[in-house]
Amino acid sequence: MSSSPPVDTAKELSDLRTTTMWVVLGAVAVCTLIIAFVSARLGVYALAGLMAIVGTVRLSVPGAPFGISARSRLLDVVWCWGIAVCLAFLATSSSAMQTL
Repeated sequence: MSSSPPVDTAKELSDLRTTTMWVVLGAVAVCTLIIAFVSARLGVYALAGLMAIVGTVRLSVPGAPFGISARSRLLDVVWCWGIAVCLAFLATSSSAMQTL
């Protein structure tokens, strides 16, 4: 009878946290490129969606993902979702973005 090697959950969580940070950083870069080269409004909507996703990830991933956690879980989630709502509102209501 062979036993499987023990799973290092701390390493797996560390890898998940690091991956989460790099995915968020890449998504912010993509949103910035959308703002610069496609449409400011579309890019801000994408950034708002990203912040909503980041808040949801912070809420659901165990531990504190590196790069998207700074305070308590509740405060991080409320902060990210609040930024998402504000960005979406500004993208919707700003008349200056219609010409960009």
